[in-house]
Amino acid sequence: MQSYGSKLKVDDDQGEYESEVADDKVDLVKETVRNEVSERVQKALMRLPDKYRLALYLYYFEDLKYEEIAEDLNLPVNTVRTHIKRGKEKMKEELRDLI
Repeated sequence: MQSYGSKLKVDDDQGEYESEVADDKVDLVKETVRNEVSERVQKALMRLPDKYRLALYLYYFEDLKYEEIAEDLNLPVNTVRTHIKRGKEKMKEELRDLI
């Protein structure tokens, strides 16, 4: 018998088993999960204090180095490091169920 899908491990009230799912449905599920994770990350980022959010944004999304962020924000480099570290810690707390 020819297979046109992917195996998906299912764990429900009937126990754990493998089910064959069409590839387009697997892709849809992956895309949905990716969108939900992205939305949760964005919401968690928006809940951060401005100083942490801005430092994280510049570091991860603008790909700036600590020194460049420090210069742009007129802050010492160690302060930028602290803001990024604390922002990451707060994001980790907010998203601990995803990690």
